[in-house]
Amino acid sequence: MKPKMLILSLALCMGTALTGCQRAAEQLPLETITYSNLAEPAVQEELAELMSGAGISEERQWVFFDHVDQFNSAVSKESLAAGFE
Repeated sequence: MKPKMLILSLALCMGTALTGCQRAAEQLPLETITYSNLAEPAVQEELAELMSGAGISEERQWVFFDHVDQFNSAVSKESLAAGFE
């Protein structure tokens, strides 16, 4: 009888623990979104200042902006956002 009680107790504990793993309440979508492809130097400079303020090294920033430039050169200019949209 004791093994059955142990299994039942473990099952109850696991069931209780797993109910806490449910998804948090759904967040409402944003009404507006602002984005940029970082295609303009002024926007890149603004981001570089924010990155420096956050302690991101210039080397990592250079690598990041190199990837941005690679992406932007692979996409048609008409597809890129001008500034922040």
